[in-house]
Parts: sequence; C-alpha cells; structure tokens
Amino acid sequence: MVALKDKIVHWTTGSKDGIGTALSRRSHVYFTIGKGRLSETYFPSPDSIVIHSITLFLEGKVSEIGLKYSVEIPDLSAPFYKICSKDVKKEIITNPNADTLLIRYKSLAIKNVLKIAFPLLKEFKKLDENTILVKTKTTFLFIHIDVPSTVQRYENFILLYVGSHRFIVTISFGKNRGDAEKAFLETKKRNFEGIKNCFLNGWQEYIEKLRLKGKSVLYKRSIVAIKSMEDKNYKGATVASLAIPWGSRAALSEKNGYHLVWVRDLFFVAFAMYLIGDEKFANNSMGYMLSKLMRPNGSFKQNATIKGEERWNATQMDQVAFPIILADKIGRYDLVNELEKSADYILSNGPWSEQERWEEIAGFSPYSMSLQARALNVYADMRERVGLLGNKYRKGAEEFIRLIPEYCYTHKGIYTPSHYFVRISRGNPDTDKKEMSLKGKYFSPKEMVSNDFLYLVFTGLYSVRHPFIKDTLRVVDDLLRVDTPKGPSFYRYNGDIYGFDKENPKGRLWTLLTAERGIFEFLKGSDAKRYLDAMERFATSSYLLPEQVFEDGTPTESA
Repeated sequence: MVALKDKIVHWTTGSKDGIGTALSRRSHVYFTIGKGRLSETYFPSPDSIVIHSITLFLEGKVSEIGLKYSVEIPDLSAPFYKICSKDVKKEIITNPNADTLLIRYKSLAIKNVLKIAFPLLKEFKKLDENTILVKTKTTFLFIHIDVPSTVQRYENFILLYVGSHRFIVTISFGKNRGDAEKAFLETKKRNFEGIKNCFLNGWQEYIEKLRLKGKSVLYKRSIVAIKSMEDKNYKGATVASLAIPWGSRAALSEKNGYHLVWVRDLFFVAFAMYLIGDEKFANNSMGYMLSKLMRPNGSFKQNATIKGEERWNATQMDQVAFPIILADKIGRYDLVNELEKSADYILSNGPWSEQERWEEIAGFSPYSMSLQARALNVYADMRERVGLLGNKYRKGAEEFIRLIPEYCYTHKGIYTPSHYFVRISRGNPDTDKKEMSLKGKYFSPKEMVSNDFLYLVFTGLYSVRHPFIKDTLRVVDDLLRVDTPKGPSFYRYNGDIYGFDKENPKGRLWTLLTAERGIFEFLKGSDAKRYLDAMERFATSSYLLPEQVFEDGTPTESA
C-alpha cells in the first residue's frame, strides 16, 4: 500500500500508459503517464527529468496508484489522454505556446492531496493561496491550482492540500524564475479548453500531412510516440525512450535510463519517418548524427545526451555503419565526403566490434559484420553516383562477407542441427574456448545463439532460403522462441539474465524480435500476419509497445 508520506527512493514504472508533448518549438515540456498517474516529466529536453511524479491521494489516504483505471485516447492523432477510474478522472496536456503542463482533475473526494515528487528539490515558496514557486537543481517552477490550497514539504516532495472535487493544476517551467513566470502568465491568457484545442490542432495538422491512409491504429500511434520524443531545439534528435527500464526498482541515482540518443535507434526512427512522408525529420536526423554524434575519427558515440555529450564510450561498429546506410536510403549522396571517415574507419577497424547489438560483448557477430559490409557496399555506390572511385570500399565489403561464415558459423555445434550461426565469436566458433564473458559467466561461441543473424538476410547478403539461414532458424526456434497466448516472440539469446528480477534473473521476450521475424517471413513469401497480429496484441490499451513481455504475453515493467 502506498502511503502519503512514503519516501521517494526509486523512479516510476518503465511501463508507460502514455507519453506526450505539444508540437511547437515554443513548448519544451515532455510528460509520461504510468500506473494511471503523471510520471517522469522532462524539461527543457527529453533527456532532462524535472518532476518525478504527481500522485493524488483521496481524503489524503487512498492513492490513485491502487485504483483500477482505464486510458482513453479521444483523438488518435494526438498524445492527449484521459485517465479514468470510478473515483478520479484527469486530462493531461502541455501548452503549445509556453513551457507549461496542465492537469485537469475530477475527484469524488472533497479533500484531496497532491504529492508532487522531484528528483532534486531544493526549496519552495508560497506566493499566494493558489501559487507556489519551486526551485530544483536545474529548474524553476510556478505551480498553480485554480482553487485555494495549503502546502507542506517532506524531503524531496511537496504536499498540496486541495478542498475541492474539481481543480486544474498548472505547472510552468523555466531555467530561471523570470522564464517560469513568463510561461505561467502566458498560460493564464487562455482556459484549459482553449489550450487543449490548440494542442490537438497542432497534432492534427501534422498527422494529416503524412502517408497514413489504411494504416492500423497501432501504426499511427507509433508515429505519434516517435514524434513525441523529438527534441524541439535539435530537430531530428530523439531519445530511445522516455522511460527508465524497470524504473520502480531503479534508484534515483540512475540518471540516464533510456532517455539518451543512440545512433542505432535513431536510424530506425528516421527511416520510419521518411517512409511515411516526413522527409524533413529524416534529413534532420541525418544532420544531427553527423554534427552531434560523430567522433573526429569517423566513428560514432555509443550514446549521448540531446546536446551530444557522450555518456557511454564504447564503439559499436553497427552504429558506424547505420549513418552511411541511412544516407543511401534517403538519397543524401551529397554527404559522400562527410561520410568518408566513417567508411574508412570500418575498413581499418572492422569487422571486429568492441560491442555488438546488445552492448555486452566484443568480437565478430553476424549482425555487426552484415551491417558493416552493407555500409561499405552502399558507400561505394554513393561514390560512384557522384563520379568518385568506390572500388576500395567494395573490395572491403567482399572481404567482410567472405569472413562471415569463417568467423560466425560453427560446424561443430552443441545443438541440433550442429551447424549454425553463433551470436558472436573471437574468430573461430569451432575452436574458441570458454573465454567470452557475460555478466560473470564464461561461455564458448557455439553455446550461444541469437536472432541477430537475420540481418544477413535484411542486408541482402544471404538468401532467405540459404541452408545456413535455415539451419540456424531451427536452432533459434528450439532455444529462443515462445508461442505466447498473444503470439510468438523470442528471447534475445540463450542465457540472457537482463530483467532486474533478483529471485529469478532471467531475460524476457522482446517484441522487437517478433517484428523482425515477421519481416523475415514476409521476405520469404510466408504468412507474416501472425507476427503482425502478435505485435498488435502485445501493445497496451493505449497503443504503446512494451520492450519486453512475459511468457504469457503480458507487458513487463522494462520500458
């Protein structure tokens, strides 16, 4: 049971009911919803948390977290949510014309207490019977309730006592007091309905321009989610997620979570937006990669803040390859000279990678090698399109392709059949010893398989019916596939323990891998609909896809 004055020591759930922001460069507030309440709220960019959560306590005793609720989405083209239980109803929006968040409450209780928690609360001051000024380590906030209230502070949260069934909370943000007050005064010019209509209109105008006719609700809502994570100052930059994985078990000292930028994620986001008609987004993402994520030597940062400040410092060769592939996909042949350093870096340092897709192990992986080879091939094509020689890069690609089975395919495996692509190796999967370390355990390459070999097909290097692919599919399906009540999904690899479950440290099923298998089946000419249907069923009632699901198909709390 959640008590009013319980300490705030962890982040909130990674499983979100909703995320949103206004589509305006004048509004820099991003919100999330988890367990029916406002959870992590960001300002001035989607990598900077200012508010931990806002929780309503009916009569000061009953937390809204424990209430059974539903999430309504009145307009599928906008991240506008109504959170409804039998006791509490609320609507959440941000002001397109100011750095302001608004929540409209309707409660059955006459006495309500709002618990507003902050990761770094420094001080607060009551300005009048309706308004307080809060200062955190980085931000000033004007918090206003449209009915009289009293306030108390406890550690890193404040309690607002409200004696009304209906009330609106307005929170204006600023880097200094003047900016926060300016945002507050701007917001006071219009009522909640007027701001809501402006919020909805901005989103409707954007969505109407895209190629979404005939697309499913999940497809459309996924575009809304992607766009909700784009920064307002660095256009085309999106964080991986507005969630902290397994957040309710993660200490407040965990500052990064998934709200950082990875080239890998940004590639898929940018290309998706390109395909539905937002070419400007894709081109902005391309420019952002080159200006903020590329290192001087042509490699790319493992991840970074929105401003481009590097956080984790490994080099992942797939992330060096992706910008080259994106430039080719969106027809940016004018970037040949800027990308030359990256292609040369692959030639000089590949196909070995300091880390593979899951950021854990060094070595040769079919996933990373296939993307490096693809990048070298398309870069050769790009050079030749603009009248430059590309033979050096094409030869490099051919060599990488030749080495893939030598480095990544075992003929003496321990599964049936005994020949398959391994997840990763040090150069000879048949003879490599148990020298590869993963979270304190050692294994030989032939012991571990993953779905990542499918990229050999996605990059066009192997046919869907190549015997090496068919044999590896059999092994992967035996070891990694689970047919949940909602449809098929897969573990990342055998032996995965990423799950933050101390009693049963076990990795779960990744919805992303269901989608990738569906793409493979589509390329093979088989029925991919069962995988698409599974994705639809894995989605939450508010059309967000969980990163991972349990073996019964229900969402985990990962992200």
